[in-house]
Amino acid sequence: GKPKPAPPVSASSEVETMKERDFKSDFFDIGRRCAFGVVCGTITGATFGFVDVLRDPKSMTGKTSVATKKIFRYSYLFAGFFGSYHGVRKSLKLYFPQSAEENVLTSALICVTPLIFISKLRPLIPYGVMLIGLDAINGMNDI
Repeated sequence: GKPKPAPPVSASSEVETMKERDFKSDFFDIGRRCAFGVVCGTITGATFGFVDVLRDPKSMTGKTSVATKKIFRYSYLFAGFFGSYHGVRKSLKLYFPQSAEENVLTSALICVTPLIFISKLRPLIPYGVMLIGLDAINGMNDI
């Protein structure tokens, strides 16, 4: 008949759960996710940088170093951004379990917030949000 009530959660049971985690394994899992984010971010950043070079006629007619610097800048910025996003997302999944949607939103908020406060990085926000959106659609249950 009646559903059984959920057992009370105590601070000691939460601490015991944290003790059961294998930090070495978790560290490598988080590292793998960060590496995945860095690789994908680098490729995506290079692509966005190339598109930005094509949209700016001055970049194409001038020295190749101007275009190259722009592509490299986008590459390392997105490598750092997306690597951080995946590291935060995996860390939250391991240590602060949430639904997949909450995990994506929390991770996105943590990683996009610095872009808002640094004026030179604000133009990257739409690209970053799009990258997070594509990742979320691609693997909501694969964290």
